[in-house]
Amino acid sequence: MGLIRFDPSSDYVIFFATVLVLAIIAIIALDRASPQRKRGRRHVRRGHGDQSGELID
Repeated sequence: MGLIRFDPSSDYVIFFATVLVLAIIAIIALDRASPQRKRGRRHVRRGHGDQSGELID
């Protein structure tokens, strides 16, 4: 049978593994920097009887 031999030291395997890791890092970084995520993390500090509060980022 003509099965593809898997060689972990092959240049192709190293290249695609590196690209995969960099893509995952880029996706995580873009997700953390997204405006929707920043809007979800805002908190409002309420004072004593203060109706408007103070926006804290």
